[in-house]
Amino acid sequence: MTELKELSGVDDAVLSRMKGMGIEDAASLKKVLEENGPASLAEQLEVDEATVQSWVQDLSEEEKQEGKEEAEAEEKKEEVSEEKPAAAGEGDEVHKAKRKPVLTAEVLAALELRREIAERRPKFLRAEYFKAQRLGMKWRKPRGKQGKMRLFVYYRPKSVSVGYGSPSSVRGLHPSGFSEKLIFNVKGLEGVDPKTTAVRIGHSVGSRKRQDIVAEAEKLEIRVLNG
Repeated sequence: MTELKELSGVDDAVLSRMKGMGIEDAASLKKVLEENGPASLAEQLEVDEATVQSWVQDLSEEEKQEGKEEAEAEEKKEEVSEEKPAAAGEGDEVHKAKRKPVLTAEVLAALELRREIAERRPKFLRAEYFKAQRLGMKWRKPRGKQGKMRLFVYYRPKSVSVGYGSPSSVRGLHPSGFSEKLIFNVKGLEGVDPKTTAVRIGHSVGSRKRQDIVAEAEKLEIRVLNG
């Protein structure tokens, strides 16, 4: 918005006369011009009528510029709204969180301890695995009578022992905390507690029967680990 002092021919004297007439900004000046006309306003402010006409022209040009900027801003807003992805429920599936088991504080603490033990547990490899590629990077129990790994000699690779085991209370549980049940048909869902047990569909189950199992599990609110 143009300030009054920025208009041509407006000095401190004219500015004080404007304030005496209640003209504080360009909007009020425009209102007075519409009510009294340029000639009357020029006489009251003691300025040339040509000067007042230049004010009218400046105000009209400024109004056109503001209208143009508003139109451009509206177009940009429409473009941004078109680029936004469709809201949930307008064709896209809403993400559904996986079911969590109901666990006690003791079981939660044991699961956390199991994670810590697993992070620092070494990778166990069979004795002299490096001598032949066919031996592979896998574990085999050392059975040699004088084998240093069997005797737990310190300079040999680590061997499997009970000291590396997880807490017995959570041994065999899924990382989520569920106990697992292997099923092969819809009947296998009977008697499953959805709060503590999740099911895993056998690999030999076909796609049609798998769909039936998943649908029935959804009704019973049972989590399927490989659905």
